[in-house]
Amino acid sequence: MLCRGFSKYWAVFRVAVRNQLAYISEACIRSMFIVIIMYVFANLWATTYQASHQTSFSG
Repeated sequence: MLCRGFSKYWAVFRVAVRNQLAYISEACIRSMFIVIIMYVFANLWATTYQASHQTSFSG
């Protein structure tokens, strides 16, 4: 019984992996976009922190 339930999840996992591998360029572009967005926000927060001239933020 446990094996039958697990096989359904395994099938869903295999389909999801195949779907991601079929569109590998889209996944790479999406990942690069997230990295760029994180870089921009990290720099914005670093600049904000430097401009505040405080040693810590409250709240």
